[in-house]
Amino acid sequence: MKEQFRLQDAALQAAANAIVITSADGTIRWVNRAFSVLTGYCVEEAIGKTPGQLIQSGEHGREFYSNLWKTILAGDVWHGELVNRRKDGSLYSEEQSISPVRDAQGTITHFIAIKQDITERRHMASRLAYQANYDALTQLPNRYLCVDRLQHALTAATRHGRSVGVLSLDIDRFRTLNDALGHDAGDDALRAVAKRLQNTVRGEDTVARISADEFAVILADLAQPLDAGLVAKKVADAFKVPFRVKPSDAGGEGLEFMFSVSVGVSLHPNDGADSETLLSRAQTAMHRAKEHGPGQHQFFTADMDRAERQRLELHNALRHALEQDEFALHYQPQTDATGERVVGVEALLRWSRPGHGEVSPAGFLPMLEETGLIVPVGEWVLHQACAQFMALRDAGVPIPRIAINVSARQLQHDDFIDSVVQASTDAGMGPGTLELEITESTLMLDAKGHFEMLRRLHDNGIRIALDDFGTGYSSLSYLKELRLDVLKIDGSFVREIPDNKC
Repeated sequence: MKEQFRLQDAALQAAANAIVITSADGTIRWVNRAFSVLTGYCVEEAIGKTPGQLIQSGEHGREFYSNLWKTILAGDVWHGELVNRRKDGSLYSEEQSISPVRDAQGTITHFIAIKQDITERRHMASRLAYQANYDALTQLPNRYLCVDRLQHALTAATRHGRSVGVLSLDIDRFRTLNDALGHDAGDDALRAVAKRLQNTVRGEDTVARISADEFAVILADLAQPLDAGLVAKKVADAFKVPFRVKPSDAGGEGLEFMFSVSVGVSLHPNDGADSETLLSRAQTAMHRAKEHGPGQHQFFTADMDRAERQRLELHNALRHALEQDEFALHYQPQTDATGERVVGVEALLRWSRPGHGEVSPAGFLPMLEETGLIVPVGEWVLHQACAQFMALRDAGVPIPRIAINVSARQLQHDDFIDSVVQASTDAGMGPGTLELEITESTLMLDAKGHFEMLRRLHDNGIRIALDDFGTGYSSLSYLKELRLDVLKIDGSFVREIPDNKC
């Protein structure tokens, strides 16, 4: 019998899980080595004490322990998870089962508890839950958690007869800024935007990051639906204060940049009864706001659904327009001051959409920029214009040069210079016959990098024209650093010259 007891004791001591045997009143009578490893209490410290005296953490209320004792005193096995405290004061999580032990007469004499440390498992589960619900870059709720919180807000609002507002916000021209500043600086900018949004709205409102540069704000428990418009204006005004962003290749404290946001607003219950509908309609309103210029906000209206469908159809049609040969180039003559001599032509992109006829450039160029399709389309324009220019010259048309507009997205590509030079060379164009037009605002997005790029293009015989001068920085000093061939002053600077007597 003694041999059998020693064998059982050795087996319990070798167990990987902590084992505790208590008397019927909960006093500890025996623990194994794994219990000491788990809790930090040696055998002598544990014997004669109760688990409540040693390891109880205070994380569980009286009702929790009352139900536990009710279960085991009834002769049933209790199984559950607890948070307990080690000797050094640190908390740990354990999975525990407590089984009653009866004597020959069926009376409960002892309890045996088997404990498994699940602290790391709980931490891992917590991390996974956080990653599933929060954006890693900004630490804001992601779309999944945003939808969930919005649904809770809608349930509460319906119960209490209140309103809920949803704001969809998109940073205007962020992709261009991100390309110019570098992705690390872009990430810093997104974190700064997230913080400013949180500081602008109420503490009970939810700010979420929905996608790359798109955010959402849930305005729960609104007294008046139109209060959402006041918040939208407050958000837009908050972005009138510059952000300090450090470009990836810059030292010092960084540079000040302005980020405006376009805001769309949808309201419950007028614009929808569920989360996805309200978010979708707020995004639709945001797209409409963008059409009115940067820093605007718009409420959703019923006619916007039709406009959004048309916008999606336009996007899909543009994706196939290039491969289906639907684009064409038209040429606008450039004359001298007398208007009598043609000094060049400017290539203008036109789109003949099947079933819709000629589409206004204002109706599709912004979409090309927004989607990045401007890059392959711009490449096509470059090669087509060079080839057609030489065909006209060969046919005897005396055109000195041809001008092509270049977008900011094209300038961000590392092979842009090589692409331009190659297109000019392949067409057999001589120096000074190809002119690239870049707007002042595009140039100043990355002045240092763009200045160097334009100098290299100029060295390769490409003419450079600066368009819309006066709409951005309007500084004459930086013009000295550029090798410009043409400076196109914005019309607002010269329109009133004939009538201005100053």
